[in-house]
Amino acid sequence: MTTNAFTEVDYLSQGRGRVTEQFKNKPVFDAYLKLIMDSLNELQGVYKDLMQLRSIDTAVGAQLDLIGDIVGQPRTLVNYDSTIGGLFRSVNQEEGAAAEVDDETYRFLIKARIIANTTRATPEAIISGINFVTGNANTTLVEQPFAHITLEVQNNLTDFQAYFLKGLSDQGSIIPIPIGVTVDYVFFEEEYFGFYEDPNALGLIDPITGYGHGYGTSYGELDESTLVGGYISDLQ
Repeated sequence: MTTNAFTEVDYLSQGRGRVTEQFKNKPVFDAYLKLIMDSLNELQGVYKDLMQLRSIDTAVGAQLDLIGDIVGQPRTLVNYDSTIGGLFRSVNQEEGAAAEVDDETYRFLIKARIIANTTRATPEAIISGINFVTGNANTTLVEQPFAHITLEVQNNLTDFQAYFLKGLSDQGSIIPIPIGVTVDYVFFEEEYFGFYEDPNALGLIDPITGYGHGYGTSYGELDESTLVGGYISDLQ
């Protein structure tokens, strides 16, 4: 999100440049001119703040709350359970108590809510929405029969991400799931074995990180010239 453009004008310099010869180098007139132009510069600063401090990336406090109200994302998280002294709860709050997020976290929530509100809920949009929330880039979507999808997400979620992703929030998901579509989540570890059709899996034939590389080079042969195919060992 970009900040609204604003062109500032130095009204005092502009006013001094328009003074006629009769009033140039006159201290009293210059003081009077400065008095007027300072008011214009001050008013210009108010207009600048009005334009630039009400965008998502620059708004703070109540101004950010207003943007959240517009997009339907409250600052207060209800039934958020985390460890005592965590990001959203103080040591005096009970488990499940409502808690407010800070401005930086709230900006993230608002942006995620905007994505959910404006998406066309295509498979690509769903993947992009989850990747935004999780900070990953390797989410995959598998379409199933009867209006059902399976989402494969890397299992490195923070409590905050899981609060929305796993449906713990009572305020509605910020993941753009179409109406009438059910969803299952499969959470995979950072590295696991699988076939080459799975973009998140490590296979036997990757010459650098693939499982079986060590065994292949120790006990047989490994064809590192291709990404698929090859063999681990010769059969005698």
